[in-house]
Amino acid sequence: MGYLVDSNVIIDYLAFRFKGDSLSAINNIINQELNISVITKIEVLGFTSGVKDLDIKTEQFVALANLFELSHDVIDKTIQIRKKRKIKIADAIIAATALTNGLRLLSHNTKDFVGIKGLAVLDPYTL
Repeated sequence: MGYLVDSNVIIDYLAFRFKGDSLSAINNIINQELNISVITKIEVLGFTSGVKDLDIKTEQFVALANLFELSHDVIDKTIQIRKKRKIKIADAIIAATALTNGLRLLSHNTKDFVGIKGLAVLDPYTL
């Protein structure tokens, strides 16, 4: 089972915030197969750091990812999640994308995804 990488992980990774075992684990995940939701692409590229080189590096990094679009299955799963739990639409789409594609979610914001049946969420800082 692969991973769906959340926006906060990409931001922290590109800012060199991971160290030691966490960095090694994330490098392995990213080198094996970098999967992101269309929401993650929007969130990460919709922010301008003000540092041209970092913005270019971020665009290049995201371009390497396998991008999961909003399919009908993801939309239906998002609706199911929101009917059962109060959650932001973006987070519900990310969770639905992971569930629909059989992926574990790699996110530092694990509390945002608590109580979503079947969703495996891992905090990269605890790897």
